[in-house]
Amino acid sequence: MKKEIEPILQEPILQEPILQEPILQEPILQEPILQEPILQEPTLQKPIQKTEHDDNLLAYPKGIYNWIFNVCFIHIIYILFAFYNELYLCGFLGIALFTTSLNYWKYPILNSYRRYIDIIVAIIAISYHYYLSIIKNNLFATLIMSLGILMYPLNHYLYNNNYIKQSVVCHCLLHILNSLGACYIYKYYYI
Repeated sequence: MKKEIEPILQEPILQEPILQEPILQEPILQEPILQEPILQEPTLQKPIQKTEHDDNLLAYPKGIYNWIFNVCFIHIIYILFAFYNELYLCGFLGIALFTTSLNYWKYPILNSYRRYIDIIVAIIAISYHYYLSIIKNNLFATLIMSLGILMYPLNHYLYNNNYIKQSVVCHCLLHILNSLGACYIYKYYYI
């Protein structure tokens, strides 16, 4: 019985490899499947790369630029406030800024005429409101609008260093602070 339990040591059996002839098959020809190219939107993980030849590059990824688009509707408040206080030029500048901002931020392509028109109208409207806050000695409105104006270079700095969400928050604050400053100008204009 002891012999059955002990392992039997054997030398491995060496076998010669079996050589087989390779089987040649004719390649199967298939018709290529044509697919439409899939357009990928930029994500937050990849840095935004700008080239001179990329005319369709979005300013911000989809979903993020909608924040700014939605904040643009705050302009309606100060537009109505301007007309209520009979400051018609401010109201019309607000309407121009509101329409150009909505037109650009619905699909913000960096290299587009819509962007440049929006920037020009924003510079004119904000400069005029800032001028009004200074000549009326409205210190609070001047301070709020100054903070709003300073959000623009901060926005660019954060954007260029790929802090995309923080950049959008600064741009939204730019809209909010300048709209709030405009409301204070209108409220105390005739005092």
